[in-house]
Amino acid sequence: MGVIIPDLAEPFFSSALTGVEDVAEACNYNVIIGQSLNSFEREKRIVANMKNHRVDGILVSITKETSTYEHFDQLRKFNIPVVFFDRVPNRQDINYVACNLVSGMLQAVTKLVAKGYRRIGLINGPTKLAATLQRLQIYLNCLRQNGLEVDQDIIVSTTLSKADNLAAMNKLLSLAVPPEAVITFNDHVLLDCMAAVTNAGLEVNKDISFVSFANLPVWEYMDKKPLASIEQFAYRQASTAAGFLFKLIGHAAQPDASEMPPLQCVIDSEMVEYPQ
Repeated sequence: MGVIIPDLAEPFFSSALTGVEDVAEACNYNVIIGQSLNSFEREKRIVANMKNHRVDGILVSITKETSTYEHFDQLRKFNIPVVFFDRVPNRQDINYVACNLVSGMLQAVTKLVAKGYRRIGLINGPTKLAATLQRLQIYLNCLRQNGLEVDQDIIVSTTLSKADNLAAMNKLLSLAVPPEAVITFNDHVLLDCMAAVTNAGLEVNKDISFVSFANLPVWEYMDKKPLASIEQFAYRQASTAAGFLFKLIGHAAQPDASEMPPLQCVIDSEMVEYPQ
């Protein structure tokens, strides 16, 4: 079986890969790993290579550039099932495991409001990612549920590069009235944002506070950490997706097997608070 992830260096995807390999080992399968490095063209090449190596199925978390899916759709005629996880296409006809960000985001915004914050910004992700639009919609709904006004000036985006993360944070800091707290797309974005705050001579969680997504293990060892991070359960998402894939592989091996309806699962996110 093949697994395609954006970047193995990210702890989120390292944890996800562990989940995949644990399930694969129990099923006596080997795992072929491909890193897209968030390149759409590289993702397409990896899919083609895995098809040529006759993998029995593919798990994938798409790149930040992926907006068309013909390279995955073409695998159907080769009887190679695909299951998406975490970063999934905005389609209903696919097999996927994703995280419901509503629960975690609502907990985060409610927590910030309870602590007295009223001007809460958002540093969102790449526009092509379905997760970016999802985060924005949830953020806006959560503000309204807590009686807060929406200010477009404190909603910015990043391509997830270090330079763009820093630029996004500096844009917020340059406002006449900067946000009191910021929710960031993920913990990697947050690390750069915290550096920008420090470089501006400000103090994290005093001058400006943060909540993020992903819940990186690294926070346990850092003096400065966000108020909270939203756990997306990388291991559970990926191991569930691997279970789906083996179910599809087994079904496809049956004589005269009919096409299965899409296998889909959504796991609730959960806010994890950090002691300050």
